[in-house]
Amino acid sequence: MIEYSYAVLKYRHDLVAGEVLNVGVVLFAGSGHVGFLASSRYGRLSEAFAGFDGEMYKSVVSRMEIAFARFSMPMHDGLYQLEERERFGDVGDLVRIAWPDQGLSYFAGPVQFGLTNDVTAELKELYDRFVLSQFDRRDAQSRFDDDALWSDLKRVLAERGITRVLHPMVLGPSEIEFQHAYKNGKWHVIEAVSLDYANAGDIKQRALLAVGKAAAVRGVEEFGSMTVIVGKPKRISSEKSYANALRLLRDMPVKSQIVLETDADQFAAQLEQQLLAYGLLSEAGRDLLDEGVVA
Repeated sequence: MIEYSYAVLKYRHDLVAGEVLNVGVVLFAGSGHVGFLASSRYGRLSEAFAGFDGEMYKSVVSRMEIAFARFSMPMHDGLYQLEERERFGDVGDLVRIAWPDQGLSYFAGPVQFGLTNDVTAELKELYDRFVLSQFDRRDAQSRFDDDALWSDLKRVLAERGITRVLHPMVLGPSEIEFQHAYKNGKWHVIEAVSLDYANAGDIKQRALLAVGKAAAVRGVEEFGSMTVIVGKPKRISSEKSYANALRLLRDMPVKSQIVLETDADQFAAQLEQQLLAYGLLSEAGRDLLDEGVVA
């Protein structure tokens, strides 16, 4: 289990009135992981507070994202990563440096602590609990819809015995977790990425999360390739944002392929043939071989 601390980032429109809404979560783990999630949507803030500056809000979120990303890099790279981690007692130290004007409109709540075996999933859960819970629950349920997309894909893969070959795997010094991977000399991972959001900013953010995950394993010797299964937005108004997100995904800094969910059957058929050729599946029952490793 990994020890971590976190803080909820808040917006306060009027110091006298004292009314606040949660806008994001930042997490700092003892392993050196720094995670930050904030909503790019500000409709509820505009509705709640007269005169709310949406453009300033987007600028603030962007600056925070950059600041926390800069903290994360030296904790994983170079000879001084341990010294870099030891500079910070908890997430509060990170927040005070990344956002020094505490006490104004944007500020962090009290530092809290916890234990987890998956810091990425924990950050998402905290974000859902403290931020998305303030939205309509329909938005909260669809914000991280990757599991639903994978559930549909899993049925297609299971028919060909492919799911038996897939295993969770942690790769690289940043300990990036992949839930579905198989090994043929190197690890090849499959990621489900749902872009089924109403807001263009959320669509872009989800694509960038996938790109960032790929960038974190670039150069890792054990990593082979990434296949991204993409779920399309259901709303016609999101077509342009969807196209832009696909461009981001297709420019991943690693060997990768993008598969639309509508092409899942074709992808499964091709993957099955590859696994048979690699010796990871057997013709009889398409079951695993004893070792599941190709020389």
